Amino acid sequence: MGVPGGVADGLVRDGFDVSGFQAAAVAAPESIAARRVVAINLEPEDLARLTGSVVRWPDIPAAGADYAAARNALEYRVSQLLFELERPAGPH
Repeated sequence: MGVPGGVADGLVRDGFDVSGFQAAAVAAPESIAARRVVAINLEPEDLARLTGSVVRWPDIPAAGADYAAARNALEYRVSQLLFELERPAGPH
């Protein structure tokens, strides 16, 4: 499945070429190997198959309904995640 038209248009305006993108489910071995897995609005049955360090973002607006709100929410969350990942491991 490709990116829906309205979402693809927004991404192109933001500088992302998604013309060749095909969505695919993350497999358990991939989620185990990942430093973090971000689960955006997943159904419980989809979330249950993920293992490893899973971060849930259940409140991201649907990009198809409001691209700008979804982009802004994702920008905020990604910036927080990058800050967290850049911190040295250990007690804080």
